[in-house]
This record gives sequence, structure tokens and C-alpha cells, in this order.
Amino acid sequence: MYSPDDILFPLPELNVMFKTQGGFARQVLAIVRKEDHWTEGNDFLDKILTAAGLKLEQDVALAVLEPVLNVSIFPFPEVKRPEVILVFGFTPQELGLRLDAAMYTPIDFYGALFLFAHKLTELQPDVDKKSQLWRALQLVFLK
Repeated sequence: MYSPDDILFPLPELNVMFKTQGGFARQVLAIVRKEDHWTEGNDFLDKILTAAGLKLEQDVALAVLEPVLNVSIFPFPEVKRPEVILVFGFTPQELGLRLDAAMYTPIDFYGALFLFAHKLTELQPDVDKKSQLWRALQLVFLK
């Protein structure tokens, strides 16, 4: 069947778009690293998105993921194809992407604009990281 020289990659069991909640009216996907014992996550994320002119429940599909959950970003379902993907707390490699992306620098990849940021518990107390995120969000949403 397979030779010992074949390189095999396990297929993720689930596409991330099937783990989301929210209206997705603006075709924005937010992928957030789940953090135990931190209850301010959605409130802080809501403040971030509101500053960028987005409503969490209405405009964004939110996926809060365990760090070890085996999910895939691609392929996107035809009916739920994000234009912007905000990633909090994951590297591209952790999401199965072969992509070199600097934090807080929007990058176009396979027809979607990705923006990688630190996890929310690192962002909230750090003024410098929040400033970097704000500048990046302005580039993406407030042109």
C-alpha cells in the first residue's frame, strides 16, 4: 500500500468553520486559543473588535480552540468563506499552515487576509502589544 519512504500527513478531523459561533456578516473569522480560568476573554475580544468597527455576535465567526485540537483551516466551505482571519494565540504552524507571518502584520494567503496576534491574556495587560494590534486592525478594517 505505502512504501516506508512515503510521507503521510494525518488529515484533521474537522474544519475550523464548523466549530464557530456568530453571525459572520462581515466574513471575519476569529480563532482564539482557549485559556483555562480566564473569564474576561470574550469581553476583551469584544472591545478589540468594537474598536475595529465589528460586532462580535453579528459580524464575526468565533472559534475558541484547544491548543491540541486537530482542526484545519482549509478548505473553506463555499457558504462560509472568510475574507479576514484574526488569530489570537496560535502560530501559523500550529494551524497547519506553511506560512511565515510576523505578528501584527496582515498577510494575504490563499485569498484571505490573516492577522496573527498573541493570546488574549498576553495582550490585555501589554500596552505595546495592544498598540501593535490596533495599528494592524486599522490597516485591515479602517482604511
